[in-house]
Amino acid sequence: MRMKRLVGVLLGVILVGLCLFGCRDGVVRPDTGLDVTPPPESAAADILGPMDVLDIRVYDEPEISGEYRVDGDGTLSFPFVEPVTVAGLTPQQVAGSLRAALADGYLVNPVVNVVVKEINSRKIFVLGHVKKPGPYPYSDGMTIVEAIALAGGVASDGALNRTRLTRKVGTGEVNQTVQVSRIANGDESNVTLQPSDIVFVPQAAI
Repeated sequence: MRMKRLVGVLLGVILVGLCLFGCRDGVVRPDTGLDVTPPPESAAADILGPMDVLDIRVYDEPEISGEYRVDGDGTLSFPFVEPVTVAGLTPQQVAGSLRAALADGYLVNPVVNVVVKEINSRKIFVLGHVKKPGPYPYSDGMTIVEAIALAGGVASDGALNRTRLTRKVGTGEVNQTVQVSRIANGDESNVTLQPSDIVFVPQAAI
């Protein structure tokens, strides 16, 4: 009897140890070698790009504090330092880069704060013969059908099946004709957009 009780206690200790080692939220997960940690939330909305406008404040330095626009090549021109590459960075990372640059021979222990005033790099443009042409905020996974819907849909004289998609690639551009009606009918796959894409609906032939 004493031996059975001892075995039971040992099994209980082993099970508790296994759960502490391999459980999350009360669920036992076998060791498969896979990373089951939930992925971090997307921070894409915080990533800066060309033409974004930043409000940069350097403590006790009002003459260099103010609004600055990111250049088309993704760099930021700021007083007393070489152009700083900010495209692909977060505002916090830009603040760190500026802090390091200003501390290199200009200021002692500078305090820099960066706030985004305008996000222009994460917009798409729907132009041509749509009901409400103009720039629209880009969201992750946005499709060309959604973009045209945001613009109120195609105008009565628009050639939906000759819609042109223009995308920046490196230093150039790539153009693609998209038959949007075929997408709407399920005959073709939808086209996922990227920030700064231009969707142009031409006029139908008279």
